[in-house]
Amino acid sequence: MKKWNSTFFITLLSTSLLVFLPALTHASSLNPLNWISCNQHIEVEADYLRWKPCIDDLDYAASLDLDSDETKVDYKGICPEWESGFRVSLELPCFFKDWTLSTSYTFLNSDTHSHIKDENAPDDNDPDEVFKVASPLVHPAVLPEILFSSIHCKYALNYREWDVLLHYEICCAPNHSFSPYFGVAGVDLNQHLKMNTSDSGSLRWKSEYRGVGLRAGSYYTYKIDQCFSLFANANGTLVVGNPHTKNRQDFVGSIKFKDDDCCLFVPGYHITAGALYEICYCGREYSFRCGYEFVNWYNTPNPRIFSSNGIDTSEISNSTSPNTRTIGFHGILAGISLKF
Repeated sequence: MKKWNSTFFITLLSTSLLVFLPALTHASSLNPLNWISCNQHIEVEADYLRWKPCIDDLDYAASLDLDSDETKVDYKGICPEWESGFRVSLELPCFFKDWTLSTSYTFLNSDTHSHIKDENAPDDNDPDEVFKVASPLVHPAVLPEILFSSIHCKYALNYREWDVLLHYEICCAPNHSFSPYFGVAGVDLNQHLKMNTSDSGSLRWKSEYRGVGLRAGSYYTYKIDQCFSLFANANGTLVVGNPHTKNRQDFVGSIKFKDDDCCLFVPGYHITAGALYEICYCGREYSFRCGYEFVNWYNTPNPRIFSSNGIDTSEISNSTSPNTRTIGFHGILAGISLKF
């Protein structure tokens, strides 16, 4: 609760400074109460997202070929499928002087499973059979002989992102427009990995990360004619938060791992390009847009890979880093906006 209150306080403080920044710079001559006038416009946007998650460090098993002259290892990983998500945005043009205020929220949920089986394993349990499926996620201390006949693994990702930004439009030519922006952004990554093996052993890994930080970028439009335009958007973000990660393994023995929850920096970027069509109908301005975009986040939590031999207790903590995963998305967007 203390860490959640700290994150909420940082978010509230950063947003407050962002909103009141224009007023502070003009406090001697302008009244902040005049920010929103009677004819202030509001623009509401909604985007449908069809994204493909691209996530590394999702190897959960390896199939061993011991029958040939040389041992062959075929790694098996989870490959997330295309998923549907959404993004909603609210924009206040000329919120203060020439500054535009915007806020957005993005949501996407991914749920994927995979299965690997030793095709040569017998149907009945033969005690003399040497299984040929291994997992790099299982610690040798709970199962010194890490070989199975089959492994089933499931991975779920819940992705949420939000921001509050200030924009300033720069028209450098009749058909060209740049809108640099900066502000506050946050990301919420919830990951779950469940693995079950042929001998009823199981592994449960869970990670929650909430980060808040700064975002800066620019929005560009090129107006082809009165209604049709091309657009591009690019930004970089750096957030900081506290990861909460747990790993429990139940096989011949049981062991529970809890990673350090010290602050973790997560950098990321977002690139979008597409087309925009604007019309006016019944006194309302509508716009339709479609495009392609990339999102990438670095240094996110991932399961540890253990290098202990399972015999020497002093080596039980030997492992890889728990914060090296890259989580990315790419795909299409289709949206509509309404000004009123």
